[in-house]
Amino acid sequence: MGYNKLILVGYVGKDPEFREFKDSKKVTFSLAVTEGKITNWFNVEFWNKQAELIAQHVKKGSQLLVEGQMFFEAYEKDGVKTFYPKVKGHQFKFLDKKNNNDIPF
Repeated sequence: MGYNKLILVGYVGKDPEFREFKDSKKVTFSLAVTEGKITNWFNVEFWNKQAELIAQHVKKGSQLLVEGQMFFEAYEKDGVKTFYPKVKGHQFKFLDKKNNNDIPF
């Protein structure tokens, strides 16, 4: 049995990208997490109601706490399969103090 849980606190690197599908909604964005002098970038996705809230209230530079799990997606280019990590968000908290009270979650 395993456990896959990730908690990140960082800044959104660009405005979130929102997409609607037939039965669901998805938002993706990059999150920069800096520890000391090292910055790591994470690709994050949220679905449905949370995706809508993020699309409405989160912008480049917003500070967020994201709780979720790590998974890997693959793509193939020139016959080489490459895997890259992504974060499937489960919960988030808007950490910007100036807007924190305006958000309905």
